Amino acid sequence: MLPEQVPDFIALRGDPSDKIPGAKGVGAVTAASLLKTHGTLEATLAAGKFASEAEALRLYLRIATMVRDVKLPAIKSAPPDWAGGAALARKWELNGLADRLEKLATAQ
Repeated sequence: MLPEQVPDFIALRGDPSDKIPGAKGVGAVTAASLLKTHGTLEATLAAGKFASEAEALRLYLRIATMVRDVKLPAIKSAPPDWAGGAALARKWELNGLADRLEKLATAQ
């Protein structure tokens, strides 16, 4: 698989850490095989695969595609706020991350 195919792979296979479900019944091996055969998610859809899931898969591809040209403001150096990070992670239902951040907060 080529690096540029990673978002297509994630869209097909899904990514539990980002709560992207992927195509029903498709795991890593099937996603890689489809991309080897068709090259992209769009070509896979054009070949008649996943017609009932096409729009959802296109959305997953958009979610999985990293935007690299965003201008971010400079961030001032500050000590980490582990408890604040844990609360935000919990709010976003990233519970595994929240648990790890809470451990860091209590360790200090």
